[in-house]
Amino acid sequence: ADVTGRRVQNWIYAYYFFVTQPEPAPVPPDFHLRFLNSIAEQVNFLRANLTAARNHRTLELYAIFLAGVVFPEFRDAADWRAFALPEIVHNMSTDLLADGVQCELSTDYHHLVLKNYLCVRRLALANHIAVPRDMDAMLIKALDFSMHAHNPAGVVPSFSDGDVHGYLDLLLQGCELYGR
Repeated sequence: ADVTGRRVQNWIYAYYFFVTQPEPAPVPPDFHLRFLNSIAEQVNFLRANLTAARNHRTLELYAIFLAGVVFPEFRDAADWRAFALPEIVHNMSTDLLADGVQCELSTDYHHLVLKNYLCVRRLALANHIAVPRDMDAMLIKALDFSMHAHNPAGVVPSFSDGDVHGYLDLLLQGCELYGR
């Protein structure tokens, strides 16, 4: 299911890119209909086949939420949103420890899920979708850990599984969301 979740996200991002160009190329109606039907089928597959927990579940739930927001005209869109958001918040509560650190204790995994959680939060904000206060509280703790994990050069060392990276873009998103 995680592959389907990534594909749905990428297809929606590509779709958005192409349809928002100043002079978008015409899309043949038969292709457009097949594309939209495929998105709906894949999202319904995701909903029925979610990974039990952790990172893959997070990205799968984000894909369901994203499709429900971007395509509100779909018959199942409201159901996707109503299902995905509480599940994402529940996933956060089980995957983030009390101090905001992702439970697998990997700096890469922490930032991977933080990125997806921030995408959900920003998408909800942009579309006037209310989120539980718990979500913001957990995000702030996860952002605090991220801030403290960065060294003065803006790099996070690799703890557990992962590579050395910088995630300053996520901290900037947190600053824009929470003003801190």
